[in-house]
Amino acid sequence: MEKKYEVVYICHDMNRLGGAALSLMNLIHALRDEVHPIVVVPGGKGEAVHDYFVAQGCECLTVPFYLNTTIPPCFRTKVKFLPKFVRYHWHNGRLLRRLTAQLAGRPVRLVHSNSSVVTFGYHLARRLGVPHVWHLREFQDRDFGIRPFCGWADLKRKIYRSDAVIAISDAVYRHWQLEHARRAYCMTDAVRPASDVAVCLDKEKYVVFCAAGLTDRKGTHWAVEAFAQSGLAAQGYVLKLLGACAPDYRKRLGALAAQWQVEQAVEFVGFCADVRPYLLRATAFLMCSQNEGLGRVTVEAFFYGCPVVARNSGGTPEFVRHGVNGFLYNNVSECAALLRRMPTQDFARLAAEAHRTAVEEFSEEAYARKLRPVYAQFV
Repeated sequence: MEKKYEVVYICHDMNRLGGAALSLMNLIHALRDEVHPIVVVPGGKGEAVHDYFVAQGCECLTVPFYLNTTIPPCFRTKVKFLPKFVRYHWHNGRLLRRLTAQLAGRPVRLVHSNSSVVTFGYHLARRLGVPHVWHLREFQDRDFGIRPFCGWADLKRKIYRSDAVIAISDAVYRHWQLEHARRAYCMTDAVRPASDVAVCLDKEKYVVFCAAGLTDRKGTHWAVEAFAQSGLAAQGYVLKLLGACAPDYRKRLGALAAQWQVEQAVEFVGFCADVRPYLLRATAFLMCSQNEGLGRVTVEAFFYGCPVVARNSGGTPEFVRHGVNGFLYNNVSECAALLRRMPTQDFARLAAEAHRTAVEEFSEEAYARKLRPVYAQFV
């Protein structure tokens, strides 16, 4: 077998195992026969993301770099900008020198940054004298309410100068105006191996809403309201909310459910690393985020034959085809109407179409075929 080449992956996640880190692991797994991954993370042993990559057999290096993010401008951010600017460049510069020395002499062929929120990989690639591939998974402002600390123009200049840029959807591609990049690709994430498709036609009386964290930006309040308006609670159905939830926000959602008199039918499950058991038997998966770059859990629902009811925005309508492999809605009323009809859907037909989409567009095998030509230009 030909010797594997080394790729340094920059992962910004630390405490919470979110979609970006999971998608990076699928990428690494897709290229496992040719790539030796060196995953650089800001957290060390005992942190969720570090321990996850180590458990998956990856070489993992702890480098506590700062992210290139801030909140929208206000008086406080303007006052603190200059001290933070100096601290940001001094701290990351020191870490760059240390990591460059640590990797010296190793056959690193390229650096791959896993998110737009960190520029550390861009500078590391330049120091090592190797190509840089930049993965753009988010909008920043539209989905997370953040912006680049050093400014949009500075970040875009770095992105456009990178050797290759990968957007996870057409919506993300357009948002970052990647027609200006040196080499830009639109490439949907790998989410599961093709063999992981499953179906259970014996559905139970519940609807699933899932996010790493339950917030208004993920549309959790929409999920509660649409479920309430659907009338499914009166038929014995339950809305299961999967994800970490701050106490104050949980009280808000509880009050909303009480207002609609469905508080007994809304269940807070908490964060779930493995959503498969919930998706397999759910009558529907509900996606309510207004600005989802792609929506990893939506794709997982496809793999597990769970009917999808998704908001018609962001990157979602690029792969959810209304009435074919799932359903799209534009407002709470449309969502409630679709949920009302879900118990009578042809689950076998929906699952078959969803499986086809999942394997053809989101499997690790399909992803490897798309990503190999990008890497081949540099290795």
